[in-house]
Amino acid sequence: MSTVNIKIILARCITLVFRENQSDNLTTYSEDTISKLLKVFKINDANLPLDQDNRKIIDLKNILLDMLKQPLSESFNRQILLQSVKIACGDATSLYESIRDNISFNLEGDDLTKFILDLRLELKATLREAELKDYINQANAKLRFEADSIADMDMFMGEMRSKIEEFHQPIDKKDPAIAVTLNFSDHDTTKQQLTTMVEETVGNRILKTGWQAINRMTRGGLRRGQMATIGALKHNNKTGFSWSMLASIALFNNPYDQMIDPKKKPLLIGITLEDEAPKLVGYLYRLLKENLEGILINDEDIKMIDIDEAAKYLRDTLGRNGYEFVLLRVNGTDWSYVDIQNLVLSYEAQGYEIHALLIDYLNMVSKKGCGEGPQGEDICLLFRRVRAFTSIRGIALLTPHQLSSEAQELSRQGKKDLVKIVANESYYAGSKGLGREMDLEFFIYIVHENGVAYLTIARGKHRIVGQTPVKDMFTVLPFNGPDGSVAWDEGKADSSLSKVGSKRMSDGSEEMPFYDLDEAA
Repeated sequence: MSTVNIKIILARCITLVFRENQSDNLTTYSEDTISKLLKVFKINDANLPLDQDNRKIIDLKNILLDMLKQPLSESFNRQILLQSVKIACGDATSLYESIRDNISFNLEGDDLTKFILDLRLELKATLREAELKDYINQANAKLRFEADSIADMDMFMGEMRSKIEEFHQPIDKKDPAIAVTLNFSDHDTTKQQLTTMVEETVGNRILKTGWQAINRMTRGGLRRGQMATIGALKHNNKTGFSWSMLASIALFNNPYDQMIDPKKKPLLIGITLEDEAPKLVGYLYRLLKENLEGILINDEDIKMIDIDEAAKYLRDTLGRNGYEFVLLRVNGTDWSYVDIQNLVLSYEAQGYEIHALLIDYLNMVSKKGCGEGPQGEDICLLFRRVRAFTSIRGIALLTPHQLSSEAQELSRQGKKDLVKIVANESYYAGSKGLGREMDLEFFIYIVHENGVAYLTIARGKHRIVGQTPVKDMFTVLPFNGPDGSVAWDEGKADSSLSKVGSKRMSDGSEEMPFYDLDEAA
């Protein structure tokens, strides 16, 4: 960058700091942005030969740094500041006049705020452009001169794509880090936010599941843009319950009522990092048959199915409301958060709007690029990065997660109310702090009583406006017979129970006995 442009940046920074000091309405200031600008443009004494032009840069920089050191409670003396600036600018009259003209006139209230915000956006746009150029230059140098040091070229290119995508966010309209700016004096903007709140409350932008009790537990279903986890011990139906929830979204929602961009195609994605694709395809076929037609299909029945009919049945049933449903089998050791981002971007580029994404399990994804730190911090960072990426796109993210050995010990002690004990208590395997990353937590546990198996479910945290009734924070759901799934009851009589072995919520009838499901996955 030319010294002329650097001097202009310094002039803008001095103006911004002066105007921010005048405002009583700010909660944040631009010191961080200014520091990054000084760094990215390498504006320091050591890098600049002491010719006449660079002397001006150094002097303006020092004025700026002195301004940043002044306490916010102390106002700048405009005349003294202009004297210092004039000396620093020397014969660069136009440079001095540009600073003088921007700080000499009085600004108050909304006019001052708008001036500050416009200048912030200008400097952030400048910073982003410079950082992008710097990043591309570094990547290019590494490819040209240090290619042998790149252990995984696919990973390297994926990280480049992800990084450049970050730079692609529009900055001419608003700060990309600010999701919502609401001034309550702006009636129309306030109405817009209230409308969104009402839509979420009545069901718009909420993905209904196949269970009435779960929908009560979540005040309607899964929110788009939120991350939900299903915590459970081994062999306690994590995978089955997760895929059943995703499939039920396809069947019990009209995607066109959910669209952010009506020109796009609605999509649900399920990713497995553990089970093989044929097993899950078979599970989905059985799940739909037993829940929609009351047909329980065992292993012997599977041998006799019409393959062509089964394929059409899966296509037509999962897509009957308009969703496309995609299943992917992925090797987690070769997949990172960058690959998840690239997958989403790829489908978006094809014209899809993703409403829900199941990753079974997210913790099996490689932690490459998630840094090193205290135990479990890499897991937290993985979840945080994936959540941040999907949240801004309005994708409901669902993932099962193993519970810790402490939770396993509670199971050994015969604690049939295990899910109530572990809810909100950080019993996640691998990271005690993982609960901080979630928007919504489910905890599930299979309980056996008199030869009958039940799925107990408790809700943990949920980032949502309003309170969920205590009675809806826990439920018990029956299985569809031997080797069956947890029965959907949306649109039917409520099949949930208030406790193991009790009567059904709908009519008080005695619970039907089912077989013991010791090997439930």
